[in-house]
Amino acid sequence: MPNADAIYLPHQVRLFDLRAGEPAVLTSSTQVGAGASDDINQVAVNARGTFLASADDSGAILVTDLRTGRPFKRLRSNHDNLATSVQFHPTKPWELWSGGMDCSLRRWDFSRGCVVDDFEMGSPETVPAPQTVNPPFVHAVNVVSQRAVAAGLGDGSVAVLGLRDGAWGVTTRMSGTHTWAVTALASVGETRLISGGLDGSLVSWDLAQEPAPSTSSNYDGDAVASLRPPLAQIQVGRKINCLAITAFRASSATATVAVGGALGSGYGNGTQGKMSSPDDIEVYELNV
Repeated sequence: MPNADAIYLPHQVRLFDLRAGEPAVLTSSTQVGAGASDDINQVAVNARGTFLASADDSGAILVTDLRTGRPFKRLRSNHDNLATSVQFHPTKPWELWSGGMDCSLRRWDFSRGCVVDDFEMGSPETVPAPQTVNPPFVHAVNVVSQRAVAAGLGDGSVAVLGLRDGAWGVTTRMSGTHTWAVTALASVGETRLISGGLDGSLVSWDLAQEPAPSTSSNYDGDAVASLRPPLAQIQVGRKINCLAITAFRASSATATVAVGGALGSGYGNGTQGKMSSPDDIEVYELNV
């Protein structure tokens, strides 16, 4: 959907056409699809702009065909709790990933409407060192590359899944930096990841960096590295609920990152790296 934005409201998705020359306050829209059965937590559009997926409080993942405006598939095997996040794979046309408050990360073949892989983030095999007493709810999902997917978890860690010998599995659990739930993720290229959390921390990671060894094991019994130092970390003046990379400069290895979330005390002064501060969105410069 070039030059158009999909905005999700309770139970429905509305499409605003940014080519219409409307003022900054958009007033007209059209509903996309039949609507969800409960409040929608996230929407995603595939690379071709032909499908839209939504994750809602009922645990359901609904895929809508944007060419017809009709539901394409309601995926079977709902999450057992709220479905919080959904992302399409950028190069595999029928693959999408979802996460939920049931602590599971799922890979779907949405052409068939079925789960291909189901990874329990709370299982002992994938939890090297929880950062908080919170369960490892999956709050955010990001498809970093063809062979890497990241999940932001409620225990303050970031799980990275890799593709090896044709099978997906947890390869790294990055902990020790965020002290509260990781609620937002975005990637720069195929090796850089940015995470934001309810602790007010904005962190960049180099997934190509060799991590420190760990005694924990993944799904195959191999070591899962958990002590990967971040590239950079800054404290913002709010809990981070969402983030977006608006610019990347390879020459200086920096990214401009817009963050949104609730203002609150105890999150630092939020001035480090800040470029501007609108009422609800703040923009920061972060080394990546």
